[in-house]
Amino acid sequence: CAACESLRQEVLSAVTEGDKLLATQKLTEHITTAQRERDLYKQRTVDAKAERDAHRQAPETPLVRQHHTFDFAQNVSLPHTARQVGPLYFKTPRKVQLFGVCSEAIPKQINYLLDECDTIGQDGKKSHNPNTVVSLLHHYFLTYCHGETECFLNADNCAGQNKNRTVMAYLAWRCLTGLHSRIVLSFMITGHTRCLVDGMFGLLKRKFRRSDCFTMGQLAAVVDGSAVSNASQLVAGSTIQWQEWDTFLPQFFKPIPGISKFHHFEFRADRPSVVEVKAYGN
Repeated sequence: CAACESLRQEVLSAVTEGDKLLATQKLTEHITTAQRERDLYKQRTVDAKAERDAHRQAPETPLVRQHHTFDFAQNVSLPHTARQVGPLYFKTPRKVQLFGVCSEAIPKQINYLLDECDTIGQDGKKSHNPNTVVSLLHHYFLTYCHGETECFLNADNCAGQNKNRTVMAYLAWRCLTGLHSRIVLSFMITGHTRCLVDGMFGLLKRKFRRSDCFTMGQLAAVVDGSAVSNASQLVAGSTIQWQEWDTFLPQFFKPIPGISKFHHFEFRADRPSVVEVKAYGN
């Protein structure tokens, strides 16, 4: 990560023993903090898997809490051929956005495929704004949710997509309306945010690079064939509805002051007007 490299350079450029000890201490604290957040992420995945295994063995055992991660991948272009045709290099291809939500206990990832004409804005505009993220999350919870009353979410620190007032207000709204009793949204340290959803994207991209794709249907088939844990969800022709959440939610919820300083946000149905925030997990 950028912070790691900057601190390493600080250690190398230190002149006196005191400066070296101070720079080394900063680097150690940064790595230790990132590792603690990583361990917390792993523990939540282990707990979710244990609960799902217990549910499989005894279906009457309710699913109380599950763990999901979500993120955008780098867009892909259509048409695409495994062996690039020379003249196509000079053309402007269609851009298809990929948004994935991974249920880490199974694991199973739903990959939303957004064509340029399927986004909120015209010609692919506003494809990564908070309204898109919340609308797709809302569809995921309605369609693919496992019936859990509590859920843990992990995402990266991108303020324009995930770490903003609209996403926070939406999660508070879900608890306020009884759709969940508790939601915890966590962000790992910037530069140390890789998680299972990124691994699923890697499998998808590896299959895509070796395949010929000319239509959205063919791209969906590539996603489905990239791994047992990957599944496609075309936005076109689906029940997904784009909503102006950033207009609706601010009527009822206030922004969280200093949101960028915190990495953990907890919403509870029994405390609908309170958001518990933490800088770090421990």
